[in-house]
Amino acid sequence: MELENTTKSCWASAVSACSEAPAEAAATLCGTHRAQLAPLDRTLLDLDNAMREVQRLREVRKGLNNAWTPVRLTVDGVSIERAALKLALDYAASRALEDWAPPDWLPAAVFGQRELPEGCGVALAVRVGDSIFDSDRIGITLAKSDRTGRYECVVLQLREQWKLLCTWDKPIAALGTLHFGKHRYEAGEDTLLHPRRVSYRNGDEDLALSLDFDWSGHWSPKKYPNVAKLRK
Repeated sequence: MELENTTKSCWASAVSACSEAPAEAAATLCGTHRAQLAPLDRTLLDLDNAMREVQRLREVRKGLNNAWTPVRLTVDGVSIERAALKLALDYAASRALEDWAPPDWLPAAVFGQRELPEGCGVALAVRVGDSIFDSDRIGITLAKSDRTGRYECVVLQLREQWKLLCTWDKPIAALGTLHFGKHRYEAGEDTLLHPRRVSYRNGDEDLALSLDFDWSGHWSPKKYPNVAKLRK
């Protein structure tokens, strides 16, 4: 699966499908539906803010050998997944892709009205030894299989070495070999579907930092105030 290097400087633009008319892939959402999806954009901003805060704390803590108070920044995995699907629809419509027609049911999944098939959804592409470090680059692209010629997932490269994949009708483990520039990942071995926790270390030093994902569907600012306060 070959990934084109598409970079975007911002997160959000209008999703290009409506739950009331799912086949209209190029339709513009009405104000009501845009408002319904606005929290998804905020969820991606929460993820970006949390990653920036982790990076800040890493710089503060590394090399000081203190017994740090654990910091767990928990983001809304379910909404991130829906946001990724929203971006897939937007990406396809904004580029007027003629070789991809989203499934009729996909907008319903974006609006939280339908669950994805088993094995599909958001996964983190990572290998033991991968380092994750700060970068302002944000990449969003649809990935096409070099075996089938079909678009099979959307890829969010949020920061250098952070690669979140999201599939809608093909299980993550069945994607085969993933190509990120010169790097190759085997989807069946090098991906974590619905990751729970990414912990941060400085070599052998535990920095007591983690970025967690809540997959309960009940994330709220009151439940995770340390993430919500980053919005300010």
